[in-house]
Amino acid sequence: MGYCLVPECTSGNRRKEQDSNVILHRIPRDAERAVKWVQACKRENLLNPQKSFVCSKHFTSDDYERDLQFELLHPDVDPIQNMKRKLKLSAVPSKEIPKTPASTLRQSGTLAQKRRREEAIDQALSEDYSAEPESPVPGPSSGPPVISPEEAMALQRKIEELEKALKLQSEEARKKAGEAENYRTKLQGIFTDQQIDFLLHDNRPCPWDEESVLRALDIRTRLSIKQYEYLRNIGFPLPGRSTLQSWMKNFVVKPGDATCATRMLTQLLDGKPDMDRACILMFDEMKVSGIVSYDNTADQVMGPNAYMQQVIVRSLFGKWRLPLYYDFDAPMTKDLLEELIIMVEAGGGNVVAAVSDLGGSNRGLWTELEIDCDGATHLPNPVDPSRKIWVFADTPHLLKLLRNHVLDDGITLPNGGLVDKELLAQVLAIDEGRDYRILPKLNVDTHLEVHGQARQKVRPAAQLLSRSTAKAIERFIPQEKEAADFIRLCNDGFDVLNGQSPCDSNRLRRGLGSASVEAFQVLTDLETAIRNMTVGQRSSLMPFQKGFLVTIRSMRGLVADMVDRLGPSTYVLTGRVNQDAVESFFGMVRGKGGANFNPSPSEAKSRVRNLMLMHVMKLGLNPKVSRQARGLKASRQTRPAAAVGDEEGSGDGAIDDTDFAEERSVEEDQVSADLSDMQSLFVEDNQGSKSRSEARSSERGERSTGGDDDSADLSDMQSLFVEVKHHYKSRSASNRVTTPSRVDPQTGVSAEMYGMAHAAGYVAAKCRKVDPNLGVPSAFAEEEVPVETMWTRLISRGGLNVPTARWMSAFRQMEATFCRHHHMEPDRLSRRPGVIGSLTRLLCAEQPDFDPRVIRRFVRLRTFIRMACINRELRREAMEKREARKKKQFSG
Repeated sequence: MGYCLVPECTSGNRRKEQDSNVILHRIPRDAERAVKWVQACKRENLLNPQKSFVCSKHFTSDDYERDLQFELLHPDVDPIQNMKRKLKLSAVPSKEIPKTPASTLRQSGTLAQKRRREEAIDQALSEDYSAEPESPVPGPSSGPPVISPEEAMALQRKIEELEKALKLQSEEARKKAGEAENYRTKLQGIFTDQQIDFLLHDNRPCPWDEESVLRALDIRTRLSIKQYEYLRNIGFPLPGRSTLQSWMKNFVVKPGDATCATRMLTQLLDGKPDMDRACILMFDEMKVSGIVSYDNTADQVMGPNAYMQQVIVRSLFGKWRLPLYYDFDAPMTKDLLEELIIMVEAGGGNVVAAVSDLGGSNRGLWTELEIDCDGATHLPNPVDPSRKIWVFADTPHLLKLLRNHVLDDGITLPNGGLVDKELLAQVLAIDEGRDYRILPKLNVDTHLEVHGQARQKVRPAAQLLSRSTAKAIERFIPQEKEAADFIRLCNDGFDVLNGQSPCDSNRLRRGLGSASVEAFQVLTDLETAIRNMTVGQRSSLMPFQKGFLVTIRSMRGLVADMVDRLGPSTYVLTGRVNQDAVESFFGMVRGKGGANFNPSPSEAKSRVRNLMLMHVMKLGLNPKVSRQARGLKASRQTRPAAAVGDEEGSGDGAIDDTDFAEERSVEEDQVSADLSDMQSLFVEDNQGSKSRSEARSSERGERSTGGDDDSADLSDMQSLFVEVKHHYKSRSASNRVTTPSRVDPQTGVSAEMYGMAHAAGYVAAKCRKVDPNLGVPSAFAEEEVPVETMWTRLISRGGLNVPTARWMSAFRQMEATFCRHHHMEPDRLSRRPGVIGSLTRLLCAEQPDFDPRVIRRFVRLRTFIRMACINRELRREAMEKREARKKKQFSG
C-alpha cells in the first residue's frame, strides 16, 4: 500500500501509529479530477499521481455517499467506522491541508532524502526495464531530484528486490488461482457457476440466473422452510423465498386443468424413443375434509367436497411418473378419460393401459366403456383407433378383496374344497403358544380378525395367502390339499401380476415376455380357478372375480401388443400396472400436513401443486411456464360418499402455497411384533434378495428392510420392546403350553422343531463369515443334514441356510440352557440388567468350541423370540378385556 500524499500527514507510514478508521483513497484515474486532488493537496510536482493516495482525514462527511445498509444493520455505530464507504464523484480533499506547498516546507535532510528516494522508486517502478536504461541517474531536466551515485546503486538494488518480491507474489497468485479452479471443479457437480462465484468471492449475485434458481427449487422441494432458511443462513448460495415465489407465480396447477402437466410432459418426452413414450393412466379417489375453506392464491372459497380424484401418468418401461390431473367430487367418466388420453397423446405420450380399483364409480366406468370379463377388455385409442388401451383392475386391491371374501364368506373350490376362516385358523393354531414358529409372520389379530381400516393393508393379505401357508396346510393338514393348491396358485398368480425386477430370484416375479411360458401357465390356471370357484352361497361372479378375469386377459393383450410393437425381446414388469404410484402420492399429500391427516380442499390443492413441482424438479424439467393456454375443464358432478367403494383413509394439514416440503410417505403400522421377531429369518434366496413382503408392498411405499450386522437384528426387533409390560407377576399354569406341538405325519417332526431348525439356519446365515461350518444353503444341502431342516428346504428356493448336524445339536443344548436360565422369571424371561450379556458368558463357558459372536447372536435372537411370544399373550389378554368391557357396556 502507499501513504497519504498530503504534506505532514503520516497515514500509511509504517513507522507511525495508524488510526484503524482511516481509509486511503487512490487518486482518480480521470485526469481532470486527479489534477484537482493534486492541487488541493499542494503537490503540483507529483511524479506518479496514479500510484498516490489521500486518506479520509482530508474529506468531510458530505464528501461520502450515504450507506443505508450499514446504518440499518449497525444503528449504534458511527458511520465513520464504515470501512467500505465510498466518495462522491465531486469530492475533493479540503480538511487539514497545510497552507504552504510541499516544495517550501521546512524538512530535515533525512526526511528530504527519504522523500526523494521514494519518489525515485515510484518513477523506477513505472518505467520499462526490459531494455538498458540510458542513464542510471535521471538528469535535472527529467524532473526528479538529483541523487548521488551511491543512492542510485541503492535504488537499483531496491528495484531488484522489488522485482523478486513481485515474482514471488505472481507465483503465489497463480497458485491461488489454481487452487480456486480446483475448488470450482469439485463444486461443479453440486452448485452452478454463479453459486460457485458467490462461494469463492463472497459476492451475492443479483439477479440470480435461471440455472441457480432451478437448482434452488430442486432443493426447496425436498426441505421445509426452516431447513431451507438454515442452509441460507450458514452460507449456502441459495436465492431467497421471495425469488422462488416470483419465479413460480405462473406455475399454476388448478383443479380440473391438465394444461400445466401436459406442458411438462411435452418437455419431458421431447426426443424420447417409442419405448419411453409408452405410458399408463392410473386414477383413484382420496377422501378430503368436507368443510368450506378459503384459497388465498385464487381468492376463492372452496368446498364442501367429499373426494379428490387424482390421475397420474406413469411410464411402462421407464422410470418417470407425473401427476396429470385432479379435481374435487368429479368421478371418472368416459368423456373425461378420453380427454385425458388425448392430452397425453398431444404431449408425446403413448397411452397403452388404464388402471383403477373396483370402487363403485369405477365399476360404472367399466360399464360405460363396455368392459367385461367375457367381452372386450380394451377400448380404442381416441387419437388412433387402431391402437388399443387395455383396462386393468389394481392387483393389490383384488388380493385384499379375495382375502376379505375368504374370511367373511368362504370360497368353495370346483372339486368341493373349502377355503375359509376356519381352515386358516387351524393353520395358525399349529404355532399357537410356541416360541419357535413355522409361520412367524402370521397372527390371529392381524391376519384373521381384520376389521375397518386394517382391511386396506395389502401386506397381511399377501402373507396370509402365501406359499408358506400353503406348505403348512400341505404338511400338517394333508386332507385339505385342494385348499393348499388354491392358496399356492393365488400366491403364484400375485407374483406374476406384481413383477418388480427382471433379476428377481423368483422367476415368476421377473415380468412377462414372449418367453414367459411358466408365468402364462400360472395366469391360465388362476383364471380357471377364479371363474369356477363359488363365493359363499352366490351363484354369479363377484366384482373381484370379474376384476381378476379382466386383468388377466388385459395383461396377455398388453404383453402381446408390446412384443409386436417393440420386438420379441420386450418384457413388461407387471408390478407397474397397478396403483402403487397413486397410493404413494396420496400418502405424500397426507404426510405434508404433519399430524393433521385430513386436508381441506384448499389445503389439498396447495399440496398437489407442491408435489407436482417436486416431481417436475426430479425429472429435471423447467417449471417456468406461462398461463396462456386454456386448460381442460371437466364437468363436476357431486355424488354422495356411499357411491365410492373401498376408499383409502385420508388426512393432512394446511401449508403455504409455496411451501415445498419434503416428500414424506405415510407408512402404516401394519406389522405385528411377531412379524418383527422372525421376519429376518426368512432371508430370501440368492444372497438375501428382496423378501416376498417387499415385492407385495403396494400401499404408501411399504418396503421391508434387512441387514447383516448385529444392529440389523435390533432394528428388526425393536418394536417388540414397546408392548412388554414391566410386571413381575408370573403367568398361571393355564396360560402355558401344555399340549404337544403338531407333528408332520410324513417325517414325524413337530412344527416347533421345524421352527427351531429354521432359527438355527438363520443364525448360521448371519454368522457365515465368523464360522462357515454352521450351515449351508439349501441348494447345496446333502442328505446328512438333520431331518428337522425339512421345513426350511420346503419353503426355500435354494438360498435359505440349513444347519449342520453339529450346529443343530449345539443349538438344542443352548436352548435347554436358555430355558433353565429364565425358568423362574416372570413370563420365563428375566427383567434384570445384562439379560443378554450374562447368558452369553454362561454359554461361552459351556460351548467353548463356538465363537462368542455366534453364541451372542443366538442369545439375542432367542430373547427376541421369547419377547414376541409374551407380546402375543399380552395383546390377546388386552383384546379379551376389551371385548368383555364392550359386552358389559351394551348388555347393561
